[in-house]
Amino acid sequence: FSVMGAGHLYDMYRTANRIPNAFRGLFAEGTLHAAFVPTLAGLTGKDGDRREAVELFRGLLAVMLLVVGLVVAVGILASPWLVRLYAEGFSATPGKLETTVLMNRIMFPYLLLISLAALLQAVLNSHEKFLLAASTPMFYNLTIAGTAWWVLPRVANPAPVLSAAVLVGGLLQFVVQAPAVRRLGFSLRPLWNGFADPQVKAVLLLMLPGIPVLGINQINQLVSNRFASFIDSGVSYTYGAYRVTELVFGAVVVQLTTVLLPLLSRELKENPEHAPRTLVGTITLVSFVTLPAAVIMAVLSRPVIGLLFGGGRFDPVDVTVTAATLAAYAFSLVGTGHVKVMATAFFAQKNTRTPMWG
Repeated sequence: FSVMGAGHLYDMYRTANRIPNAFRGLFAEGTLHAAFVPTLAGLTGKDGDRREAVELFRGLLAVMLLVVGLVVAVGILASPWLVRLYAEGFSATPGKLETTVLMNRIMFPYLLLISLAALLQAVLNSHEKFLLAASTPMFYNLTIAGTAWWVLPRVANPAPVLSAAVLVGGLLQFVVQAPAVRRLGFSLRPLWNGFADPQVKAVLLLMLPGIPVLGINQINQLVSNRFASFIDSGVSYTYGAYRVTELVFGAVVVQLTTVLLPLLSRELKENPEHAPRTLVGTITLVSFVTLPAAVIMAVLSRPVIGLLFGGGRFDPVDVTVTAATLAAYAFSLVGTGHVKVMATAFFAQKNTRTPMWG
């Protein structure tokens, strides 16, 4: 933020990046983890079949390459329509809509890279190798930050360079996990007849109930981005506020539920009497963190935004508007945090229908 500021470049970057990420919940950390991790944890447990686990992984790898690859190709072709849908307001500024389309087309393959990285992450999580899996977003963030600090000021046309950095960051997230997955005995060679594998079919069926609800979540993001696009720097402001809530959500709630999913899956199978205590303890911890964090973000929104983003090109007006947006968003953290934990409890039972449909 301090390098790019709240303005046209950041508006375009965030919108172009948001579109492939709209599919990320389906193909990456969302329904894929909910369906795949409990199944894999069962196969790699003390009573599981290791060979079936490897074949399941290789089958899903092939499915990802084919299905997500097709989605990426269609997304690139449909980019002008998608960008206009998400950011109709950009058309008021000459060249802004067209540049966003270019950035979106460059970024769209990131969806495939992050989906494959999420598949590796699920393998590591199911084996309780949480540290490496949790640290991979750091490589993406460092790539974007390094590009913004050292490369963008030296190039005449920063938009395609920043877009290419997204792909480099996504590739790094896959590459750094691959050796660890291989050491666990999982081949990275796709099993091209994976669609015929019963375990692969079971995982895909578990993913299906989540698709409509993920669609609802993405409609919320679409509407928010579309309205913000009619306001000068509006996308920058709303995303900045959203990102602060995501810092707490990602650092605490996501990490806890990442550990909780394979742990509960195994406890429900091997020691079911321990599972309720584990769940209650997680809910208590999430409450202990999210409630005070929400109060701080609502009451002290301006100092928080000023500390995190203020300075450089992110001027006092940007801080004030983003802070007001953060105050409005703050208490959503409490609800989304508890929903995430309770949904994970159902996912551990291979029940994806109840949390998706309520």
